[in-house]
Amino acid sequence: LVVVPNQWALRPEPGFQIKPTSPEAYRLLLADVTVFPEEPPGLEPVKLPGDLLWTWNVKNWEPDGSPFRPPLSGQHVAAHLRLREMRGFSNPDVNDTADRHVREGVLFRAYSDAGEDEAVFSGDPAWGQQTRQVLYERFLAALGNPGDPTDPGRAVLPALLFGDRAYLTDSQTDLFAKASLSHSLALSGLHLSFMAGLGWMLARLLCRLFPGLMLRLPRTKWAVLCAAPLVLSYLWLGGLSPSLLRAALMFACWGVFVLLDRPHPLLDGLAAAVLMLFLADPLIIFDLRLQLSALCVLAIGLTLPAVSQLSLRLVPRMNSNLIAKGRAKSRFQGALQARLRNLARGGLTLICISAAIQLALTPIQADVFNQATPWFVLNLLWLPVLSAWVFPWAVLGLALCAVPGLSLPASWALSLAAFPATWLFSLLN
Repeated sequence: LVVVPNQWALRPEPGFQIKPTSPEAYRLLLADVTVFPEEPPGLEPVKLPGDLLWTWNVKNWEPDGSPFRPPLSGQHVAAHLRLREMRGFSNPDVNDTADRHVREGVLFRAYSDAGEDEAVFSGDPAWGQQTRQVLYERFLAALGNPGDPTDPGRAVLPALLFGDRAYLTDSQTDLFAKASLSHSLALSGLHLSFMAGLGWMLARLLCRLFPGLMLRLPRTKWAVLCAAPLVLSYLWLGGLSPSLLRAALMFACWGVFVLLDRPHPLLDGLAAAVLMLFLADPLIIFDLRLQLSALCVLAIGLTLPAVSQLSLRLVPRMNSNLIAKGRAKSRFQGALQARLRNLARGGLTLICISAAIQLALTPIQADVFNQATPWFVLNLLWLPVLSAWVFPWAVLGLALCAVPGLSLPASWALSLAAFPATWLFSLLN
């Protein structure tokens, strides 16, 4: 069969791999596909009623001696393929990805190998995709060799920022799965919340430098406004994956309720986002990814008030009047002690919230994937490091990559981001 789509769109799948050099396989999602049957001759072209998922092995792709470059959204592709109906394995009572694909309108799939099948790309990709690819190549150049076995932490950074897990080996991926840390590698609302956290830190810095801003809006609302462009940027970096789109919708609903001074913006935003998703696609309630995301946010919204009160009881605030009346040295010691108390409360809150999320997700993971591990407690160690150290340095390194002439400081920032992940691999081993 010759498959010639009039237009095609590329949407990331879970574990989707995209990088400028040749991995072993790509998963491409083609839309608006027209089929020209080869036999018997004389048959009219047929427009497929759904999308086509194409798994393409390009390990030996070197038709002109140049490395393989993946097609981007907005381009056209013509290929010889044998189409199959979308079906999964006969494996009852576990998660069936074929059902999810069919619900999303992906009704066909195809497999091919480079050298046995021909594929021709034409047309110009979308501007956003081209810009993202250029930025990714600069990022890889500053990162160095992400496949270096002596420094496996570098392979984590492409997965965190671009969703590219191609540099992670099977053994490394298995280590994360056994430790119940796989969700930290997949583009999801977890990483989007890290970007929102950077927006909150930016708002605190601006309000500290320009206190008059708080006379116009509370600091919480400034945090929403500062986080919005960062969230949109990460949504673009992640290729507009469905999980990130859902998380961005939840963030948008939460931000609107914060700006409207609603008393419970997190739970109200979650309910509004799930309702909007259900009205747009009622079958989405069966999507496991939405169920897990909504349950995470629900666990945070229900436990955060109690955890905040508990942290204040265990680590009470210091009296600021006593600090102000003391001598200069005492004031310095008091301010330092107050900072340490704030850090202690924040760390305690983060640990309790992480534990609540893991306890809420473990029954679903055991039921759907038929596995559960006691090592989910490692999330209490890894997620604080990921959010407070790895992700901020990785984002800073990526921002420096976008500026010509700053590749060296970008490489330093990415090295700082990678070494805790390397330590984690050593610990898991």
